[in-house]
Amino acid sequence: MPSPLPGFDDEIKLYPTPVIGVRAFRLQVYGTEIKLSGPLFPNFLWQPGVNTRICYSLGSKGRAPEHDLELCSCGFYAYHHHSGVSERDRSNSMSVIGIIEGSGKVMLGTKGFRANEARISALSMSKYQRFIELDKAVHHYYPDVEFFERPADMYSRYPSSYLDLFYSNL
Repeated sequence: MPSPLPGFDDEIKLYPTPVIGVRAFRLQVYGTEIKLSGPLFPNFLWQPGVNTRICYSLGSKGRAPEHDLELCSCGFYAYHHHSGVSERDRSNSMSVIGIIEGSGKVMLGTKGFRANEARISALSMSKYQRFIELDKAVHHYYPDVEFFERPADMYSRYPSSYLDLFYSNL
């Protein structure tokens, strides 16, 4: 089953190094803790370190799937370029833009990728979010994630790996 988003499953390949991409996250408040979820799946909470995909289709019922990426649309999605993240996600007060490193089996497309495994590498939080100190709460739960005040600095520190991957396949 191809990805429901065109441009995320043009090629299936195992890559020896992590694939770097940008995506949006939602802030989820649990008492005094703030965790991150995806914009479309708020019940999946990103954990510190490497996360392994789970599936809600093909009878998996939210467990780690035994099927391959090419049979389903599950996996961790990210764009190659920050312009792929929607304006709604960039301007929402409960959204955070971040960098993930996808690994394991990766489906590479012209707009982005989806991967079996991913970890959050960096986050850029808005001035408002920093003002009310949400960044401290998020950093407490995700201590290994690098935080940036300016998204441009984050994109510079974590450039997309798409061109490297494209040229390595010629």
